[in-house]
Amino acid sequence: MEIHLASTLSARRAIEAFFRNRRLCFGVTLAVLALTALLTLLTPKQYSSETKFLVQNARESVVVTPEQTSPRNIANNITEEQVGQFRA
Repeated sequence: MEIHLASTLSARRAIEAFFRNRRLCFGVTLAVLALTALLTLLTPKQYSSETKFLVQNARESVVVTPEQTSPRNIANNITEEQVGQFRA
């Protein structure tokens, strides 16, 4: 019972301290909000992005045949020069 009473008193003291200094608490809160808003509005917007294209040099071309299991042919249609164009 004494522990519950002590925690109630400490909470009551904290609330009393807040209400005694409520103008100071609200003033500090408003000052921080105003400063944050000013910095947000006055700082120039900066964006950056980066991307990479990963090109695989082998494409599959499926040949359609009347057989049940069709063989797969791999065709290298992209040359190293063409890949180099994407790097630029």
